[in-house]
Amino acid sequence: FRKGGRNSNLWNGYTSFSPKENFLAFNFQKLLANKNDVTANAQMLLVLKWLENEVIKNRDYNLRYKTERKIVVVIDEAHVFIDEKYPIALDFMYQLAKRIRKYQGMLVIITQNVKDFTGTPEIARKSMAIINVSQYSLIFSLSPNDMTDLCKLYENAGEINDSEKDNIVHNPRGRAFLISSPISRTNIDIIATAQTQKLFN
Repeated sequence: FRKGGRNSNLWNGYTSFSPKENFLAFNFQKLLANKNDVTANAQMLLVLKWLENEVIKNRDYNLRYKTERKIVVVIDEAHVFIDEKYPIALDFMYQLAKRIRKYQGMLVIITQNVKDFTGTPEIARKSMAIINVSQYSLIFSLSPNDMTDLCKLYENAGEINDSEKDNIVHNPRGRAFLISSPISRTNIDIIATAQTQKLFN
């Protein structure tokens, strides 16, 4: 990577990345659109290792200064990363999900494609492990075709019974099925406050 390779100009130098903000967004769309799996995995590894380091540094900061500063990692469109071509991302989610609460942090994984989380036995194993350590699951309406995959993911996390399946399939827009423990499950309505509505008008 670093010396003489065709991508050496990407790696042979010091980083100029030095964020100062409390809110950062990484857009992996262009990275994945290049269709260069080797480069994409290497660059993704660098970004995710930096992010993991920030989680650890936040814990150390809290211990040193007796504060309770929180860190939140949100992975939107997570199904894009659930791919055998990009094992780095799923491994990151899998490892972080197991540890982030100990580091006074929170991991939020958002996806529209449940099927991608059950693609291969290895992907399904890691996806189920992520769900098993999740404190909350919020499931919006799914098509009947997606229910088989959802049930497979939750078979070791209290399962989803027939009544709950029916709820999930028939829930209207804005209603979600909330799982807060293996025995605590209910539908909730997501209501935008007047202030939130004002932001989007």
